[in-house]
Amino acid sequence: GSQMFIFTNASYLDDRTTFQCIVNIQQKKFMSNVTTISVLYRPVIGIPVVSGGYPNTSHTISLSIYANPNNYTVTWLRNNTEIKPDERVMTSNSSFNITSLQRDDNGTYTVVVTNTKGSTSVPFLIMVYEGPVFSKGKNATSIWTEMEEGKDGVLQCTVIKSYPKVTELVVIPDGENVNVIKVN
Repeated sequence: GSQMFIFTNASYLDDRTTFQCIVNIQQKKFMSNVTTISVLYRPVIGIPVVSGGYPNTSHTISLSIYANPNNYTVTWLRNNTEIKPDERVMTSNSSFNITSLQRDDNGTYTVVVTNTKGSTSVPFLIMVYEGPVFSKGKNATSIWTEMEEGKDGVLQCTVIKSYPKVTELVVIPDGENVNVIKVN
């Protein structure tokens, strides 16, 4: 009998690749049954590595997971401790949701996906935005300094804390945009 061997690198195959032998004998075609090769591999995770939102807003991190076998488990960690779902934090095999971001939610988290071929872990950062916080003027209720009619004066708008960083300041007297200052 005749034999034919096909050597291939599994990393070039899709999760399930089919093969079939075809033999020609005297211009007649003979075909074997189709054989499916299933490539097994540990999970590959797609996740945003940095994301954020403002306090008291909902924030969701969504996962893309590729794994074969695809019976995998997902574990969400913070400070190497498994996160337990509660009334504010919900986890699933495809997402992590905080229903009301708080300042103490800032930090690095890790998602670990495991199947029978191994585990993959990916750290990701959640940033809770803050600000801007304006400095107060002389009377502690206004951010503007006082001016005398007919004389030059200086308007002061100082942002003392903001995350993300302030990129522009806009001065708007009586609802008209007068000056936009780009901040580096």
